[in-house]
Amino acid sequence: GSNGGRLAVLGATSGDTGSAAIYGLRGKKGVDCIVLFPQGRVSEIQERQMTTVPDDNIHCVAVDGTFDDCQDIVKASFADEEFRDHVKLGAVNSINWC
Repeated sequence: GSNGGRLAVLGATSGDTGSAAIYGLRGKKGVDCIVLFPQGRVSEIQERQMTTVPDDNIHCVAVDGTFDDCQDIVKASFADEEFRDHVKLGAVNSINWC
């Protein structure tokens, strides 16, 4: 890809997976962590754990919808080969790291 060799790790969360991914990847050089979560559908503590991390490589996005809507965005991102390869897309979920 033409993104300067960076890896973009994308995940959807209903709370805990997002915080775990963020704290595992915060401050890592060459890695951007993008976490989608359903707005108003995670606990206040979970939202704060995700959205108050000051590292420049952490990007939290509140989605107007459900966890399934967030997951659909992740799936669509991986289904788009050109996009996936351009941004060097990786994933995080509650089962494994890819």
